[in-house]
Amino acid sequence: MSIAELIGYLGSHSRQLVTFFVAIPMFSFAYGQMVAREKALLSPHKYVYATLVYLTCVPGIFAAVITAYALFFLNENLLTVNYIVYFLPIISMIITIAIIRKHADLDKIPGFDRLKGLMALLALTFIISLLLIRLRVWILFGGSMASLLIIIALVFLILRWSARMLFQQH
Repeated sequence: MSIAELIGYLGSHSRQLVTFFVAIPMFSFAYGQMVAREKALLSPHKYVYATLVYLTCVPGIFAAVITAYALFFLNENLLTVNYIVYFLPIISMIITIAIIRKHADLDKIPGFDRLKGLMALLALTFIISLLLIRLRVWILFGGSMASLLIIIALVFLILRWSARMLFQQH
């Protein structure tokens, strides 16, 4: 099954997608109202929050990558895509993280630091890919050596930080 077939399959099951991506923020809000903030990071509550974060962030990150790819690499018109597949997971991810942030410290939720690192690594990889495609490596020949060194240093520092966040042991 290709990614395009997966997107088509998900688009044909939009009612289930809407139910799933609306239920997660609603459950996060309701759970946050039931659990006091000082107890939110104790077991089993921190694992419930971690599950909610992963249930919304993994598809949200995937949707963000697919949306950015469609927009910048395929030059696809985002007005013609299935908004439930492309945008609803991203919106659900943002809302869920905002709700959980009000009820618990995100840095203390198991695995959230790795998700942040994954998000940063994917964003950086996307930016580098986009620059390489759009600039067609003309910066190596047309830019100054100082600008090239600054770009390399920034890419290195961001990749190092995101890899450390992704693979950090607790």
